[in-house]
Amino acid sequence: MASGMKNSDVAEIGGRHRGRVFDSAVGFPIWREFLWGALAGAFGESIMHPVDTTKTRMQSAAFVGGIQTPKSIRQMVKTVWVTDGFRGFYRGVTPGITGSLATGATYFGVIESTKKWLEKNPSLEGHWAHFIAGAVGKDYVN
Repeated sequence: MASGMKNSDVAEIGGRHRGRVFDSAVGFPIWREFLWGALAGAFGESIMHPVDTTKTRMQSAAFVGGIQTPKSIRQMVKTVWVTDGFRGFYRGVTPGITGSLATGATYFGVIESTKKWLEKNPSLEGHWAHFIAGAVGKDYVN
């Protein structure tokens, strides 16, 4: 607790959030949740895109090429590396990152804003608020 503050001061300010005192009248800036959600989505896409590229090329080689014996993951990674180099693993990453920015921002922003709205109702605070917010966020994004 901040120095010089009493428990009654915390109640007047609005409460505690993750060990920090916050002002419920001003609120926790929800735009941060949208921003961090967008960044998390973009980061996840940029890390997983090479894996997705390898998987997609394996699937398309078996389907389009009619290959009877599909290549292993190691063989496909080597093929991509030899034919396209490092850039081959990130071909088409821009649309993926753009979509992940929007999806991540929407998902986390909706969850957090719903959770904060639900926590104002004393009967829905705690686990119920988290559960309902997660369900709403998942349904909203999908």
